[in-house]
Amino acid sequence: MADGERWRPENEGGDEEEEDEVDETVYKTAKDAILFVIEVSLSMLRSPPLSDSKKADIDSPTSAALKCAYALMQQRIISNPNDMMGVLLYGTEQSRFQGHEQGSTSYPHCYLLTDLQIPDARDVKALKGLVEDTEESRRLLVPTRNSVPMADVLFCANQIFTTNAPNFSSRRLFIVTDNDEPHALNSKLKSSAAVRAKDLYDLGVIIELFPISKPNQEFDRAKFYDDIIYSIAPLDLSAPAPLATENAPSSANDGLTLLSSLLSSINSKAVARRALFSNLPLEIGPGFKIAVKGFILLKRQEPKRSCYVYLRGKQPEIAGGVTTQMTDDTAREVEKVEIKKAYRFGGEQIAFTNEEIAALRHFGDPGIKIIGFKPIVTLPVWANLKPSTFIYPSEDDYIGSTRVFSALQQKLLKDKKMGLAWFVARKNAAPQIAAILPGAEKVDDKGMQAMPPGLWITPLPFADDVRQNPETPLIRAPEQLIDLMREVVQQLQLPKAQYDPIKYPNPALQWHYRILQSMALGEDIPEEPEDNTIPKYRQIDKRAGPYVTNWGQELQAQISAWEQENQSSATAAPVKRTASGSGDLPERGAKRAKTVDADDVMSDEAMRKAFDKNEVAKLDLNDVYHWSARFIFAASIILLIPLFLLVRKLNEVWNQYNVPAYIQSSLRHGIVGQPPDISGEVWDTIIIMAKLEKKDTSWLATRALHRQPVLQAHLNHQKHRSHLHNASQQSHESMAYLTYVIDKYVSLPSTLVFLHSHRSGFVSAWHTDTPLHSNIDALKSLRLPFVQKRGYVNLRCKWNPGCEPASRFIKHVTPEFAVSRKRVRQRSKEDNEGFSVETEKSDAMSGRIMAILWHVVFGTDAVGQM
Repeated sequence: MADGERWRPENEGGDEEEEDEVDETVYKTAKDAILFVIEVSLSMLRSPPLSDSKKADIDSPTSAALKCAYALMQQRIISNPNDMMGVLLYGTEQSRFQGHEQGSTSYPHCYLLTDLQIPDARDVKALKGLVEDTEESRRLLVPTRNSVPMADVLFCANQIFTTNAPNFSSRRLFIVTDNDEPHALNSKLKSSAAVRAKDLYDLGVIIELFPISKPNQEFDRAKFYDDIIYSIAPLDLSAPAPLATENAPSSANDGLTLLSSLLSSINSKAVARRALFSNLPLEIGPGFKIAVKGFILLKRQEPKRSCYVYLRGKQPEIAGGVTTQMTDDTAREVEKVEIKKAYRFGGEQIAFTNEEIAALRHFGDPGIKIIGFKPIVTLPVWANLKPSTFIYPSEDDYIGSTRVFSALQQKLLKDKKMGLAWFVARKNAAPQIAAILPGAEKVDDKGMQAMPPGLWITPLPFADDVRQNPETPLIRAPEQLIDLMREVVQQLQLPKAQYDPIKYPNPALQWHYRILQSMALGEDIPEEPEDNTIPKYRQIDKRAGPYVTNWGQELQAQISAWEQENQSSATAAPVKRTASGSGDLPERGAKRAKTVDADDVMSDEAMRKAFDKNEVAKLDLNDVYHWSARFIFAASIILLIPLFLLVRKLNEVWNQYNVPAYIQSSLRHGIVGQPPDISGEVWDTIIIMAKLEKKDTSWLATRALHRQPVLQAHLNHQKHRSHLHNASQQSHESMAYLTYVIDKYVSLPSTLVFLHSHRSGFVSAWHTDTPLHSNIDALKSLRLPFVQKRGYVNLRCKWNPGCEPASRFIKHVTPEFAVSRKRVRQRSKEDNEGFSVETEKSDAMSGRIMAILWHVVFGTDAVGQM
């Protein structure tokens, strides 16, 4: 697992629904706290001697250390905004500690320049002022004449870490000094400092030493610091582990400045380890396992994501986001327990339970199983899908893992072989076939370890991951060109013939940080970014210019020779016609029309191959013309057929609906005004409609319908087609209407209004006569006394839209109407039950028949008026 979390068995780790992807954010969760401890003494404040060299030192060791701390704070305040950083000076005449003013005697001659906390713009400005302001540095950086016990310095650091960063997984102490023996004459103080250092390590704090050699004296760690600097790594897996066991003393003797040397050493320690998994079993054979840890040593660094900020409070606050699942039709919030995961297959959604999803993703417990060995040369260079993972042994679960791991690594390295393994990195992760490659130890120019020995796991592609290679013609260059290009390449080799990424920071990323820093600190925005990836054209021209010119001249000569050779072979002498064959020739001046045989037209397959090879421009113009004409003709036929059918259908709709008359009548109908006053008898009214459960009928509660004395809504809910609440599943809404009439026959209200559940719209409510086809307007226009007088009232009065005149065998067919209680009871309950019998006709057909017969059911003709 990422972020140093130990791998746990399935019964201890809980359920993980999704596969654990390697993400940049998981590395940011491990908070890091760094405390700089910089010595202030006469030797540390002494400026280097003047020199004419451009690379000579210009800063004192103390000033260089402060600039390093400033540079690191600038870097981490943006890239690692949750990390803490502080600067503690010791050996100063002044004293200051947490919560105390200057002159504090808690830790004499220890000056807490910036407390250990998440740095902000104010801390950066304060440190920058000390680095750039000469008067401020002269006032503060005054060395004391008294010796400062290292035990007090370490105890002061202990209290700072305990107070400000008690729960941080990574806590580090950076000591910058040139004094390799601070207690040469006092063994008691030396022992006391060793005890304080042990307390820090017990607390989980790692001490890193950045020694500075004096001009005539090399820094000797063995005199004092070997007793307080432990070479073992911390137990916390997310704490950064140094690649080198110790730092070489910084000096200017090698031509590098002291500042750049310190920055190089500190940056190598400042980057935290990126653990992908820990204590993962590596099975070499049946029953033969060791434990390993995996690290991602190379990961693309990207800018920090922007966030939304709320600015109307007392201080700006980051606004958090909340994700809510909602339904499409009703916008109702959906709970997590209501959702199932599904995959689309053949146009259908195949749903799975959480247990089924977990079973689909489970290919065994996390681990690495070696299944064989192969020579390294059999691994092609392209067989790599993801970045390789560096693994290192762990003694936590299996004692002796380091010895076995070392033997395996050395044997693979010696025999130039690799292991093939079945690799499952995390729970619910997809299994991979991976190559286990041995990695040798690498050291830098100073003999310090740059890369420890270990093994690399490189994921290999499956058959599904391999794509077809493009067809490319093989072109061989002449040997003369190859020899001349070899000289050009030899002149353009990188230093030491290898790429060093430390020398090439990402220009886009650094420009982003630089602009952000300038805006936060109120500095001037730089005009252009610093880009080390731009080629050095002058040096290239100076070193390889003549060789490139020679290669170009040889290339031109080779091209000329090739053109002459191919032109001479392609040129043929003209042949003179003989007199004997003249009779077979057409008469002079007669022209024959050029005919193209169907077999001579270029095929689609030939055109596709020419396109794939990027050779369309080389084809004969006549062939391209004939192929294009055939393609355009076929495409026109394909497009004209659906266009003809569409025009025909639109013509039918235009004639059936009589669109001009429909628009004219809709405009003439106008907006429904205030309903007439109802005086006399008060009628109790109810609306009966059939609806699916997901159908929204909240529009019934609108105030526009509250003019009636009593208005209720009886909704016949249907969850889905296979589970109806009605007695039968036939006849669409008709069975719901009859069900209500039969069930409520004894207690019917005065007026019954039968409606569809839709509110408005032409698509679903085209049979509603009101403007915009609104059922609300239809109800507002309904006159209840007229319903009581007539007994049955059809809610539709217009023909248009509707059937064509030739098809109008019955007037005004609609399933929306109003009927009085008296008219309903003219037919007995048993008669009404007779209409609800099962029928062999389809649901749609039986519903259509009932829509035609409602006036018959309630004993009137087909014409009802509103």
